[in-house]
Amino acid sequence: MPRVDPGELKYPIIIKNKVRSLDSNQHYIVMPELIQARAGVMKYAGGDRVERGAARSVDTVTFIVRWGVRQKIQRDATITFQNRIYEVDWMDSTPWAEVYARVRGISTDEGER
Repeated sequence: MPRVDPGELKYPIIIKNKVRSLDSNQHYIVMPELIQARAGVMKYAGGDRVERGAARSVDTVTFIVRWGVRQKIQRDATITFQNRIYEVDWMDSTPWAEVYARVRGISTDEGER
């Protein structure tokens, strides 16, 4: 069984969920819900791809978060880590190493802020 030391969750991340609600005119609006958390980070892959004739930098990272944080992350959320925005690609469906979860994020160079 994998083991995670709580001290490995040392990187601050910001999870941005999209919360849909109705405004006063009964129109749907999308408001961001920000969740600050700490995560362990494992580099999964990095490389380049050509998209519409332009080279793009692609970064894939696996974040390790506590299971309670994982349960708050929506499938269409984004994760900001070191001024780079990652779209959630995959998440554990059951706890990993008893109380943790893995969340894979993918970022292209156009996601830099």
